[in-house]
Amino acid sequence: MATAAAQTRSSQFTVGKLDAGMAMLLTEDYQLIEFPSVLLPKGVALGSVVTIDTWVVLEWEPLELATAELRSLHLYRDSQRLFQPMPATLDAANAQRAIKITGLDVNQEYDFKLEMRTSAGRLFSNSVHVKTHALTDLSGVCVCFGECESLEEVENLKAAVDRIGASWVDTVSLNVTHFIARYATGPSYDHALALNIPVVKPGWLLACEANNKLQPAIQFYLS
Repeated sequence: MATAAAQTRSSQFTVGKLDAGMAMLLTEDYQLIEFPSVLLPKGVALGSVVTIDTWVVLEWEPLELATAELRSLHLYRDSQRLFQPMPATLDAANAQRAIKITGLDVNQEYDFKLEMRTSAGRLFSNSVHVKTHALTDLSGVCVCFGECESLEEVENLKAAVDRIGASWVDTVSLNVTHFIARYATGPSYDHALALNIPVVKPGWLLACEANNKLQPAIQFYLS
């Protein structure tokens, strides 16, 4: 069977809200999603159109069966058959020669392959390995600390910041992506709110470290 190859593609989003830590992106079907601002391209502003990899296109070379007949064509992801519409005839398969796979997670690896069921038996393509967009680079994260349980807790959190390759500062500024605190009080807290910096609980930082990637801030907001 002919070999197959995959190309990563991108979906377009419109920036609906933008602050120092998180952006609200509007999808093409008018759904809102949260996305880390530090991973957006430089110069992005309200109303900008950005792209994020969430799907791939699998392509194949012309299929040749000699005297055999094509009965069906199937797509597999990680050894599991996908019930996705595929070309029904050999002519259609050779005319299309590609299929779009949507709904993929970010920062994930996948293996795809094609199966041809013919009058002469089953034939498989080579396996194609694909990796989607990653959120593991935390070097752009810069945090500032507010009121916490104790100085010891702050020192432990600073150590976590160092371990994930991020940075911390003592003073709130536009360079700060997240303000970490347990209590909604103090001038630094007020300053962070004024600059629209996400104010999150310490659990956000610990979740970033535990998962080795940037976590959405919304579930850790300090109310």
